[in-house]
Amino acid sequence: MALERKIQDLLGRRNELVDRLGNLESMRGETNQRVYSRIKADYDSQLGEVLNSLGAEKGSLEDKVSDLTSKINELEQKHQSESDLVEELQIRAKLREHDENDPSFQKELDQATSARNSTADELDGYRSELGDMKKVLRDVEDATAGKAASTAEEVEE
Repeated sequence: MALERKIQDLLGRRNELVDRLGNLESMRGETNQRVYSRIKADYDSQLGEVLNSLGAEKGSLEDKVSDLTSKINELEQKHQSESDLVEELQIRAKLREHDENDPSFQKELDQATSARNSTADELDGYRSELGDMKKVLRDVEDATAGKAASTAEEVEE
């Protein structure tokens, strides 16, 4: 979560600088051109540093998304196997292969059910974390895409 926090801080700083640049632009008519240029250059420089930092963190974030996706895939297979075992035990009991009242059978069924439920809970946690990471990654991509757009605007000017 430290990576996510660092990126959120960078995104917050980016938004702050973009807001300041927008406010500065609205004050352009009432500001000395030299002062305006100096302040704009300072904010543009700071914004560039923030965007470069976001770009550098993007790779780490993509790696984390990839790792979480792999872990989820593994757990989904494990959960499927555990669910199949629970269902198999229940069917075998209905077919009277096992006595439902036998303590050793009940223990086996309870353990299989508990393992399946535990894996399901773990899966939910990883899926939630993956959703959060993907949102942060989209935010980073949106923020760094703005960098390319603002660079293009500066070239046109």
